[in-house]
Amino acid sequence: MAHTGTSEFISGSSVTAGEIREIREREKREMRGLNDRLAAYIEQVRFLEAQNRKLNHDLERLTKGKHAPGIRMMYEKEIAQSQAIIADAKRDYGNTEKEVRGLTADLTDIRNRYDAAVKARNLGNEDDLIVKLCDLQAQICMTKRRNAVIDEECKRIRAENLKLSSDLAAQRQMLEKESLQRMNYEHQAQALIEECKLIASSNNVKLDKYKYQDTTEENRAIFRQGLLEAIAEIRKLYDEDTSKFRSEMESWYSKQVIEIRTSSRLAADASTTKEKVKQLRSQLTEMRTNLANLEGRNHILEKLIQDLNYQIEDESRVTMAHLSEKDDEIRAVRAQCQAITVELEKLIIEKVNLDAEISKYRQLLEGEENRTHGR
Repeated sequence: MAHTGTSEFISGSSVTAGEIREIREREKREMRGLNDRLAAYIEQVRFLEAQNRKLNHDLERLTKGKHAPGIRMMYEKEIAQSQAIIADAKRDYGNTEKEVRGLTADLTDIRNRYDAAVKARNLGNEDDLIVKLCDLQAQICMTKRRNAVIDEECKRIRAENLKLSSDLAAQRQMLEKESLQRMNYEHQAQALIEECKLIASSNNVKLDKYKYQDTTEENRAIFRQGLLEAIAEIRKLYDEDTSKFRSEMESWYSKQVIEIRTSSRLAADASTTKEKVKQLRSQLTEMRTNLANLEGRNHILEKLIQDLNYQIEDESRVTMAHLSEKDDEIRAVRAQCQAITVELEKLIIEKVNLDAEISKYRQLLEGEENRTHGR
């Protein structure tokens, strides 16, 4: 809308300047015609004065000689013709004077129109420039406010991003720590499993050995046969040996029970270690999931910040282009006003020169008329 109003103002100023230029050209043509007519009139008057002086000289010379009456008649006739020519010149002078008065009135009218046009142009131009300046200031304030809001949002997002980055770094450190602990636990569990396997293998070997060495039933059969053959002789010895063997067997069985209980405790510790490993693995999986979620959220926030930066750059470019366009329009309007002012000043100078030239021509015509009347 501002650009359209500026175009209409420029076109209106161009039409006014065109009309003034046309009037000036017309006045120049009329003045050239008047100058030509005045020059012809002055030349004719001078010619007639020279001819009159010559005729007076001839008249004086001839009055002293012969044929004076005929020559007098001839010169009187010439004088009548000259007076007729002078009368025509006076009529032309009167017409010229009327045209000069008409041109003076036209110049006064043009001057008034010019003053009115200058006042209207100055008022309209100042109002348009004030309106444009207000619009530009409002747009600049709105753009600055939007940029401030966007900067605050960017700062908030950057602070949140830094917090997320610190949280992510802390989670990564925790993850690395948990990974090291898990690896240590796995190594410990593997060592315990290997140790349990060795203990179980050793116990199996021992059990197989004891299984093959366990000949209690055979010994009892032998003892029964011996007792049947020599029950009286070795009863006492048999009781002592039986007691000793029973104590030894009880001690051996106790040791075996203790070893079996110890191996069961180790197996329970291994199962506990496996449960801990499973828990650590589940925690590791959960940490990886949280890390992936945080990385995805961080990626979304980075993309949002990038989009906001692009939007800020686009709005800044549009604002700068709009301001540059407004500055170009203001410079164009100022240049047009300057050109119109220069042209109007030239017209005023030419008008003053024209008034001076008309006054000079009027003085010349009045001087010639006074001199003609004096004669």
